[in-house]
Amino acid sequence: MTIKIQLFGYYQMMLGRMYLEITLTEPSSLEDLWQHMVSSHRQLKSPDMKAIAGMAVNGRYIKREDWSRFQLTDMDKIDLASQMAGG
Repeated sequence: MTIKIQLFGYYQMMLGRMYLEITLTEPSSLEDLWQHMVSSHRQLKSPDMKAIAGMAVNGRYIKREDWSRFQLTDMDKIDLASQMAGG
């Protein structure tokens, strides 16, 4: 299946692009997607990168503790943003 990802904030800066398109096997969860990204982009290997990650699937925010249970489907659109404090 093909997953389209739009990067925001720190992730966009780190990976040097706004969009990614990733092919995953079915079934795959959001956690599988994150692990695939970590294996493909060494910049994401630090546990801190996951700690600040926020993901929405088709506009719906998914809590990090639910990533392993949330199953992706072909052509899902993921927003990956860095959650940061301050203003």
